[in-house]
Amino acid sequence: MEIYPGAYIAGTGVQHAWVITWRFFYLFKQKQNANLGRWYPRVQRPKPYQLMALRLTVTSKLIIMAFSLVLVSCEKTTSEVPADCFRLWTGKEPDAQTRIDHAKYWQSGSLVKEYMVFMELQPSAAWQKEFMRENKLVLIDDDDEWTVPDSAPAWFAPSKNYKVLKLPLPYGESRYFIDSLTNHMFIFEIEM
Repeated sequence: MEIYPGAYIAGTGVQHAWVITWRFFYLFKQKQNANLGRWYPRVQRPKPYQLMALRLTVTSKLIIMAFSLVLVSCEKTTSEVPADCFRLWTGKEPDAQTRIDHAKYWQSGSLVKEYMVFMELQPSAAWQKEFMRENKLVLIDDDDEWTVPDSAPAWFAPSKNYKVLKLPLPYGESRYFIDSLTNHMFIFEIEM
């Protein structure tokens, strides 16, 4: 005897069949109360607009997760420890001959790398020569229009005896001050 497809009553007797039938209707009545819409088991295929809503929901969840990850990773970086500032600025440790007297580093928390560095250092002649060659620094004869930024620390005060160099860009704000006798340098570099 078959009550519903795939379910057979094991045994004979009306009482046994009644119990199985009662359990069958009781279970599916509960499912009907759970707002499935039918009292019998049936797989309902979702309609196309329901699938689209599901996809949008998953997509929007992924977008929200990615956006929150970006926001968490967007934290500004600041330092006034000379060795840390040098490492943040160049990505390398200073060599043994380079002495960093003072430094101040600030990096924004945005997705692009925006930073500002003030540094007073006594580099080795080899490092200074390599630095000037890599950055293609150009000597400026008259730089009356450039002034020290307001955010500069008190120790950032290069004298008039220093040679002033800049990047070969027409809009560059960065300045590099080098004392040709002692190789002492003041560096102001900004990338915005």
